[in-house]
Amino acid sequence: MIPSRRAFLPILAAFLFWSGTALAHPYSTSRAEVDWNAKTGRFEVALAVLPEELVQMVEADRPTAERFLLNATPECDAEIAGYLKRHFVAVLPNGEAARLDWVGKEISFEATWLYFELSFAKPPDKLEGLTFKVDLGLELSHEHINAVQVRYSEDRRGLLFSRLSRETRL
Repeated sequence: MIPSRRAFLPILAAFLFWSGTALAHPYSTSRAEVDWNAKTGRFEVALAVLPEELVQMVEADRPTAERFLLNATPECDAEIAGYLKRHFVAVLPNGEAARLDWVGKEISFEATWLYFELSFAKPPDKLEGLTFKVDLGLELSHEHINAVQVRYSEDRRGLLFSRLSRETRL
């Protein structure tokens, strides 16, 4: 028995409604690779974020409503580094927060890669006790997820940060 067109139309309408709803609320993510460099005593960080989301993050964090332009100027780099200093933090068990040193960025259509280093007065000798506080993009969306892969010698940790979990102690 072949269903009538009248029976098919409500099913089609429901499918289009639910699939459109799912597409209307995409989640956003950033991903970071944090690698320990034993020679320099620093964590080297490569962070990928969508260019349009990076612009929105920096604009939402600004005290003014002025537009932020993602470009190759020193002013742009300084604003991004300032944002990262407030939203991508590593802290030792003694309470010392890492110093963030900006290295640079690569801008493309698919992702903007941000490069920076995290350093401490006395470098840690292991990951245990180190706390990461990452809340990038959470001012824009409660669904934003920050995935961070930390490597220290042979020790590797995968961390996820969201509105429910903004801080992780290793």
